[in-house]
Amino acid sequence: MDGARRMNHYQFSVDLFLKGSEMEHRGTWLFGSLDLSTNNLSGEISTEIFSFTQFVSLNLCRNHIMGIISSNIGGMKNLEILDLSYNNLSGEVPEAH
Repeated sequence: MDGARRMNHYQFSVDLFLKGSEMEHRGTWLFGSLDLSTNNLSGEISTEIFSFTQFVSLNLCRNHIMGIISSNIGGMKNLEILDLSYNNLSGEVPEAH
């Protein structure tokens, strides 16, 4: 592949609630990055997001996320960019394992 980044496909379903309407997506998506910044997200970071080990970039900044940064984030071995700023998180970001 000579330096090309290899990405995986993931099978899952997503329920979205936009402006009072529910939308559902089922199928295969290709993920490389996820930007959920400035979305008024609250609570703790769902551990399910850490199962997407092929993410290269994850941006959760400028939300209302709280709690301790999970050690499971270290399993995202391809993660190069992580932005958790402007939230109420504590702890350290663990190294990839």
